[in-house]
Amino acid sequence: MKFGSIQDIRKIGEIAKRNNIYFHTDAVQAIGNLKIDVERDNIDMLSMSAHKFYGPKGVRSIICKIWCRIYQNARSEDIKKKIKEQEQKM
Repeated sequence: MKFGSIQDIRKIGEIAKRNNIYFHTDAVQAIGNLKIDVERDNIDMLSMSAHKFYGPKGVRSIICKIWCRIYQNARSEDIKKKIKEQEQKM
């Protein structure tokens, strides 16, 4: 049996934005049942599952407004190093 609760996503999103924190929400249960607006609710990443809105089972999706910034900030030095290594091999 699954138990869930509805959180005040908009308020959580406002707090996250105010504190420069990336905000992810797992909206699998909410999709198709609640109105979700990633802009209004300050959601940076949202995951969902297609079967909750009549899509095929096993298909998941993630909306990611900020993926490039996260990847760039977390891995930029590693990427630069790998690019230089590849260039030297050519």
